[in-house]
Amino acid sequence: MNEGTLLGNYFRILCWLGIAALAASPLAGQPAAPGIESYGDQLVIGVLKDKNFTLNPFQIYTPAQKEILQLIFGYGLTKTPDKVLNPPDLIERYLTTPGKNDPRVWRILLDRNISFHDGSNLRNVDVKFTFEMLKKYRGFILNRRFDFDNIKSISCSGDLEVRFELFEPDENFGAKLADIPIVPGNYYQAALRIGPRVFEEKEPVGMGPFIIESFSQNMMNLRFHPHYYSGRPFLDRVKVLFFPDEQALIDALVNGQVDYIEFSDPTTLYRIRELMGQRMALFPVPRPETKVYTMLFNLTRFPFSEPEVRQAVNLALNRQDIVNRFMKDVGKVANTLLPESSPYYERSLYREEYDPQEALTLMTGAGWRLNKQSGMLEKNGQPLSFNLYFTRHSHLEENVARAIKIYLAELNMNVEPIPVAPDDKETLVRQGAYQSLLFAYTYDPRYLFEAFDDFFFNILGAGLEKPNYQNRYLNRLFSLVREKAELHRNIYQRFQTFAVRENPAIFLFFDERILVGLNSRFREFRAVHKDERRFYYRMNPVENWFVPKELQKY
Repeated sequence: MNEGTLLGNYFRILCWLGIAALAASPLAGQPAAPGIESYGDQLVIGVLKDKNFTLNPFQIYTPAQKEILQLIFGYGLTKTPDKVLNPPDLIERYLTTPGKNDPRVWRILLDRNISFHDGSNLRNVDVKFTFEMLKKYRGFILNRRFDFDNIKSISCSGDLEVRFELFEPDENFGAKLADIPIVPGNYYQAALRIGPRVFEEKEPVGMGPFIIESFSQNMMNLRFHPHYYSGRPFLDRVKVLFFPDEQALIDALVNGQVDYIEFSDPTTLYRIRELMGQRMALFPVPRPETKVYTMLFNLTRFPFSEPEVRQAVNLALNRQDIVNRFMKDVGKVANTLLPESSPYYERSLYREEYDPQEALTLMTGAGWRLNKQSGMLEKNGQPLSFNLYFTRHSHLEENVARAIKIYLAELNMNVEPIPVAPDDKETLVRQGAYQSLLFAYTYDPRYLFEAFDDFFFNILGAGLEKPNYQNRYLNRLFSLVREKAELHRNIYQRFQTFAVRENPAIFLFFDERILVGLNSRFREFRAVHKDERRFYYRMNPVENWFVPKELQKY
């Protein structure tokens, strides 16, 4: 039995045991004893460091940043359903919506008794200020780009009514208001003059359930907002600790420094379950974003400047086996940016790709020959050897990198997995300073065109100063259809066609579940959610969590 088979069997057993243990666990399968609602204690959240993390609620790079800043700035006029159940909206009612009277006018009435951290009350002028600021300076949440150019005017009546008049009717305008925090206009007035820099120069003031006390590159401290509109949070404090890598985060959890983390893979979760037992509540939550793991190629460097090498690597990787070994029950094989359930998925383009014999035939036909002395394929005296960067101390990515090394060794390709700090990956991609790289791309599926645009120009590198993947047809097509939503389907179809034909990257698998670990002293942290196949847990807002007095730690 060869090394690859042994490794595969080992991880199949381990992952199966992990998911089985999770399903059988009393903590995973049913809520903990409710206990008596009590004020006090502190939640410590552990997340990976991100050099892009700022306190600007309108420049959101990751789901973790979004959720942390929502604790400070709030959830917006309305909140899109995601892993966290929705708190009450800020809108008492819609006075008019398109279809009634003028189809270009939206009128809303704000709820009363909503206060910001500085003691001022939410008024319609704050809504007007927020959206006028965003119309001028824009912003983003992941791949969603704020674009309010269709707003002709925003007017106020009394202190709670807001009237949006649009240039063109937009039946989805209400959804475009969601998830955008409303900030106090008087406090942030300088934003209209200096733009986003205001969030670097002023202490954050929002309406969220917690007030920021301090923020550094390693830690953020929050205390409860006593006048939060949905009721005073049960927890006195929330602390966010930022860690350099996954191993440091796991160590902090085991040592009791952290109460809440999200695991990257079921194998790690199983190890923690065995180690910590019922001290931890462990459960999956449906992932609202789409997260796809890819293997990026640098097309400007040997050997991936050779099309047959990219195609052969794609044929030689058993992606279904990778999912079975490392992401069983939480992942699915990916063929493109889109899951198979998408109406834009081009099913006719894809077939079962794993075929190492065809890969070898392809390489031989392209002039690659085995050097018996080195044991590697080579062409024109150049051996087929390359570096594969993966995230340092990521159990999942290290295992995937090793699996790729084993698969390609069977074709006499040499792969050198190299760990890098999580923060360094974006720099490597932006500078084109890699041969190949494991890269997890996360996007909001409601803004699909923006995801394709971002992935093509910034991740595959078509829009970088030194372009990586270049495709003139796609460049022109993006420019032609960008402002024409009815033509976006052309991008989805043509991108998939060229990606299959030219292999600028390999789409490995989707990560469909968030694996949550939370100290078991907390209560009311989850609720049941049902989709078409099964029941899942979703998270209650943090302001609803509590710790019974007898279990409080801080």
